[in-house]
Amino acid sequence: MAVEVILPRVDMDMTSGIISKWHARAGDRVVRGSALFEIETGKASMEIDSPADGILDNILVVEGGSAPVGVAVAYILEEGETTVQISSNSIRTSEPVPETERLEHPTVTPLIPTSIETSASQAPRATPLARRLAREARLELKTISGTGPHGRITAEDVRGANMHPPHSQILLSLSMICRMDSLIDITERLNAIALRTPGDQTILKITPEAVAIKALALASQRLDHPLLTRASIRHGFGHILPNVSERSLSEITGLLETPDASGSGTAVIAVWPLFQQGIEQAAIPFTPPDIASLTMGAIVETFAPVNREPVLVKQMICTLLCDSRLIRPDKATQFLQSFRRLLEDPVLMLA
Repeated sequence: MAVEVILPRVDMDMTSGIISKWHARAGDRVVRGSALFEIETGKASMEIDSPADGILDNILVVEGGSAPVGVAVAYILEEGETTVQISSNSIRTSEPVPETERLEHPTVTPLIPTSIETSASQAPRATPLARRLAREARLELKTISGTGPHGRITAEDVRGANMHPPHSQILLSLSMICRMDSLIDITERLNAIALRTPGDQTILKITPEAVAIKALALASQRLDHPLLTRASIRHGFGHILPNVSERSLSEITGLLETPDASGSGTAVIAVWPLFQQGIEQAAIPFTPPDIASLTMGAIVETFAPVNREPVLVKQMICTLLCDSRLIRPDKATQFLQSFRRLLEDPVLMLA
């Protein structure tokens, strides 16, 4: 015997719901307890499980269509059962259908989605994954254009909004002082070893800039963040450096000297090494697809307390500028702290 698939009530105030997605098509075999379709209300979005095993038949509400609570939106047939002959009294509604309105052989037309006006009391239509991603990135769904059926916001729409944020940014600026003694020391040692290495190949002198860019790529890759983890590195207004985290320091040095060796990326951090310009601190704006800019100021010598004694050290001020809607302040702080640890102890890059 055919089993009705009923649109359930998922919250106390719900009177109707929108079917945003069917996980099966008419004629598909379904299993009891497996996700059958997704519904949306003004307050919730969730998956509804199949009430029985069998063959899905007579989908009466298409994706994007709405129906009252308690109405049959489809049927599940037993093995070998023929298509259900739909009659007016087989469709459950909140109000009984008067006998005078019943037809002997009625025609049932699937509910066609109508245009829905967005209001302050009605949440935008989005998939459950899209809602979660928007919540994590602190993006308002009403600012995102949906490309799914009937304007529904998908996960890809949210990711696209993350990669191409609106012009109105909520900027966050963080600065940290980084000790550069170890980085400069290891750079000089690597260059000394390279000079003593036999062979005719051209030897590129490793620069502190190359080591710092490598540290930046590793710091972003090791952070648990949907954008920073897969961010590419742009050298100022120039080209994107391809696969920096996987390259050797000499390869990165070569990339910096070859402007036409450009990679690609949708989430980009623009890095500004100001070692040679003498500028100690700066916060440089960025535009999409860049999600942040990191400025590394001039390396200066100054006295700092070490074991309560003044010691001459080399240090640099790093300034991160980002949109706090894309990178929360706590994640931005973790990212900058991780970057500083790698600068101050470059051996950690091997971990």
